[in-house]
Amino acid sequence: MSTLRDRIHRWASWSPLLFLAALAALTYWLDAQIQTPGAGRDDSSHHTPDLFIKNFHATQFNADGVPQQQLTAVLAEHFPNDGLIELEQPQIVLQNPGQPRFTLTSNRAQLSGDRQNLHLRGSVTAVRDAPSTGSRQEGLPSEPLTLHTEYLHVRPNDNIVRTDQKVSLESPSSRIESVGMEFNRNSQIIKLHSNVQGTFQPQRH
Repeated sequence: MSTLRDRIHRWASWSPLLFLAALAALTYWLDAQIQTPGAGRDDSSHHTPDLFIKNFHATQFNADGVPQQQLTAVLAEHFPNDGLIELEQPQIVLQNPGQPRFTLTSNRAQLSGDRQNLHLRGSVTAVRDAPSTGSRQEGLPSEPLTLHTEYLHVRPNDNIVRTDQKVSLESPSSRIESVGMEFNRNSQIIKLHSNVQGTFQPQRH
């Protein structure tokens, strides 16, 4: 038999963005109740938000009560036809156990209805903190890393970050530019696609 603590942990592990979906479902149900018989939904308004929240803030905790994902946005809008959530000036912080913290900001973003794909657009910046001594992996640079681009596709559950646009990667000792990139946060491997060029500071002995 599950304890009260177990139940709290299960609720806490759900993505807080499900709160938006639940409110949207309630709004849809209420709207259906007040429609006149035979009236259908106007196809022209399918991509019209049915719910918005200003100064949105949500935190997802793991089973131990530690923050795992945090999301803030000036505005969050939910679209009922596909479950899409659009965000203005979002900030997303990913804090997976054993991995450096990863913080993303952009002008706007879209979160897919299945919550598996996050698309950031406009002045996208991603900062990977320097790994702690206890979490360093073989070959993982000990420096913080900052990424700049105009578009970034993030798969939070897979820890995959990619773009097909021009991207720059900056650390205290290097700067690299490329067109197209894929970053696997699990393996900490970065793949640069084309037109790669960069500068490196000489190592001090």
